[in-house]
Amino acid sequence: MGNPFQWEHDKAMQYNETIRKRILNYASIFEVMQDIVVTDCREVHSVAIIGAGGGQELSTLIDVLPKACYFAIDPSEKMLELAKYRLIQEGKEADIQYIVKPFHEVEVDAVDLITCHLVLHFLQTDDEKRQLIQAISKRLKVGGTLFLSSINGKIGRADFEQQLDVWRVGMLRKGVTEKEWEKFRASIGEQLVPITDEEVVALLQQYGLSLLYHYEKTHVITASYYVKIR
Repeated sequence: MGNPFQWEHDKAMQYNETIRKRILNYASIFEVMQDIVVTDCREVHSVAIIGAGGGQELSTLIDVLPKACYFAIDPSEKMLELAKYRLIQEGKEADIQYIVKPFHEVEVDAVDLITCHLVLHFLQTDDEKRQLIQAISKRLKVGGTLFLSSINGKIGRADFEQQLDVWRVGMLRKGVTEKEWEKFRASIGEQLVPITDEEVVALLQQYGLSLLYHYEKTHVITASYYVKIR
């Protein structure tokens, strides 16, 4: 599976700076997730983070779930090193097990909470997406919480293309160059393969995960709050 952002390259170390220029609602995805955890998720003892590289989820959740046990999972060792470095810089500590593997290959006991942010669209086939959702369901307790965000939409549909045009303007305003935007835009449909909001919800429902609500949506990125019901 290709990756336009080259997480194993040295540029991965710039990830936490560049991601905010590309994902315009990046901060809100995690801030609102934290607010939901504080409000609704009172008995969380174990957390699995899919795509934990960079450390954003760890940094966000440790503040409100300091006593939880964390499984920080990412196929990139370099990105997990960045997560460790970030927590050291921020002076944050927790019970964290770092695992360098794709999530569907990880064997852990069922956990109370799983996060899967900005990962699903990197899986290029329906079978890969289904494999990930099936793995999430298998590793989440009944009654457990899933936070999921991804680029969602139908490539070629007028509303999707219109939102991409607006996204371009926002990225340029944040300092992304026109060349960088063009490279990113070309990756959609190649390295980044979205499906619609409705398709995501239906796929998760097949594996016992029920949508509570979409809590953040900017342009074609949707962040959602699910519970496992069976």
